[in-house]
Amino acid sequence: MSNVRLVFLALAISAGVPAPLHATTVAINVRIEGRSSPHVVKAIVTASPVISSNDLKAQQIEIAVSGSASISLTPAVWRFVVQSEGLFHPGVSFDVRGDATTIDLTAWETRSIKGVIAAGSGTLPSTLNVAARWTPSRDVTTAVPVPEGEAPCELREREFRCEVPRAAIDLRIRPRGFVSAFFWGVRADQNATLTLPEITLKRGGVIVGYVTAGKGVKLDARQTHVVAVAPSAGTHTGTIDRRGFFIIDGVEPGSYRISATSGAAIASEERLVDLKPGLETELLRPLMLEKLVPLRITVQPALIPDIGPWQVSVERRRSSVMTDQIASAVVRGVTGEVELGTLPPGSYVVRVASSRHEGDYARREIRLPEDANAIVAVEVTHAEGTVTLGDHPIAAQIRIGGRNRSPSVQTRSDDAGHFATFAPNMPGASWLISVDAAIPRISADVTVAPVAIERGVRLDIHLSAGTIDGVVTEAASGAPARAHVNVYRIDGDAAATGIAQASASATDGKFSLTGLHPGRYEVQAEGSGGRTSDRVEVSVAEDAIADVKLVLGPDTRLKGRVLTDSGSPVAGALVYVIPFETPPLLWLPRTTGASGDFEVALPAATKSALVAVIAGGFAFKAFRAPVEFGRQLNVAVRQNGGALELEEAASASGASLPMLVHNGIALPLMFFLSSGIGTTTGSAAMLPLVEPGDYAICAAPRDAQLSYGAQPHALEECAAGVLAPFGVLRLRLPSRSGG
Repeated sequence: MSNVRLVFLALAISAGVPAPLHATTVAINVRIEGRSSPHVVKAIVTASPVISSNDLKAQQIEIAVSGSASISLTPAVWRFVVQSEGLFHPGVSFDVRGDATTIDLTAWETRSIKGVIAAGSGTLPSTLNVAARWTPSRDVTTAVPVPEGEAPCELREREFRCEVPRAAIDLRIRPRGFVSAFFWGVRADQNATLTLPEITLKRGGVIVGYVTAGKGVKLDARQTHVVAVAPSAGTHTGTIDRRGFFIIDGVEPGSYRISATSGAAIASEERLVDLKPGLETELLRPLMLEKLVPLRITVQPALIPDIGPWQVSVERRRSSVMTDQIASAVVRGVTGEVELGTLPPGSYVVRVASSRHEGDYARREIRLPEDANAIVAVEVTHAEGTVTLGDHPIAAQIRIGGRNRSPSVQTRSDDAGHFATFAPNMPGASWLISVDAAIPRISADVTVAPVAIERGVRLDIHLSAGTIDGVVTEAASGAPARAHVNVYRIDGDAAATGIAQASASATDGKFSLTGLHPGRYEVQAEGSGGRTSDRVEVSVAEDAIADVKLVLGPDTRLKGRVLTDSGSPVAGALVYVIPFETPPLLWLPRTTGASGDFEVALPAATKSALVAVIAGGFAFKAFRAPVEFGRQLNVAVRQNGGALELEEAASASGASLPMLVHNGIALPLMFFLSSGIGTTTGSAAMLPLVEPGDYAICAAPRDAQLSYGAQPHALEECAAGVLAPFGVLRLRLPSRSGG
């Protein structure tokens, strides 16, 4: 079964009205690095607000490079860019606040480079995209290191030419669909055009990256090997150079697990990469070699005869909500000890399950090497009881501990409603229990107070007979319609909030869902062809029936394609389309097909939507798009992403909600973590592959009313910056008090 990513978004729309702010005088100085001639005598500086606002407009001033100029700005986060022919400037952001301030901007003069491309095997295509990427040279240390970046190269026949900063740089020529060529320690700080050696291209997929050494480990190029393994594409290996850089080329497309080893006891964590045909995938974070730690788990008690041998598994934590299972073993001995191999340092989750019953009986988070010999205590009790709907016993599937929690175990009640099992002993006044049944259709979460009995505890589960009955019809003809019906809880206990589902038949269009808690719900039907009904709110009372009528509207499917910037389709990408006018409580991504195509049903009133694309090997992309039904939406993705390191974001207090602002859109940080494109380490969050541009991390109160489009007053406290192509941007979440 494939994994389905669920993203919960519950942001209400409102417009915050900021208080009047007084202007601040900003003095700007411009410094030019790499100057060898006085031809750059002045520059244009553009100041633009990082967060969109109708009240803040971009401003420009002209500055002599040997002098300074002043500009009056409203307090906010502003991005400053130095623009002039022959200059490179990455753009920087400053939080302009309070009194007059001075900002020093550093730009670099540029130098032309050129080269000739030759074909390896076969002939070159008629069109070829070439880009030059540079980083500060590891062989040369300068007082002001040039930022990482990339420039497009003009290609005429076989010769390319482009502009790079005048500095000592490591240079990489990136032809799309071919293996990159590298030039280390290039002296691009002279006046004349720099001519590179002829480049012979090799077509094929390639994985590139760096290996670094952790604490107590020495990087040895002679012993270190990089291995990429894919079940469907075999194993590929590579070696590192003295810098730790590696290239694995000629790789078949597929999903790879990549890691580095150095001898028998030193290795890196595994990293997942997706390689597309003829393209290049880069690891933006290096593979770090670390001393492997033997992990021994002791389960206490070692054996409970009625449950059977313990099954112990260990998972590597990838984010706050996602893990990968990497090892498992059965406890065989009387001591309860089990060896789980040698693992790199890091955060892990250990689960203890039964070989006879479904579910987890214990769970513990550990960190290596501190918890290399960890004890996991299992507390088990016998649980029995009955399940009734109103006054009637029912046969149902029961999960003691909840459907999405751990520990929890699964069992079933018989036709008399009776069940008996061994369950984790969960301290507390009440236990969460999930109940699901097909006839009648039930999907409910309830809390039950356990009653102590001689053998263990008794759990009598009484479900409310609250019911939603309804009918689905066609808008045009009024005829009954076949549809899938979603029921959303919009108030009440968070433990009971979720989604229930039912089906309406084509014969009479009727559906029914029972066992619902009293409260308020929203009901929506989804028919064929992407058609949906409006969301209708209903109130459910104890042991009562609420009637609802749903009308399927016209086809409101948005169709689109995900493409590379050269026009090739991107298959297997996840696409989120979230309407601004009616933001959903839950939204599922669509997966692109072989031609990069996707389609999603939207409410008929949708005029614009947030579009977010996650594609393996490409930078995460999010933007606001107008919605025109019947017109295809094309989304271009690129392999020029950088990494965001967000300090203090993962440890935000319960009173604050970390929000990431990009392209005028605010998204909760949890969106990125739950989508699998971010990880957490301690108090920091890492987003390793996102598109370049302006970003701000903001601490908003959890009870703030937030809008997807315009930014409200609640997000005015932000730390902002500009992420360069292939670069790294570090931002610290501002501290904020409040409830």
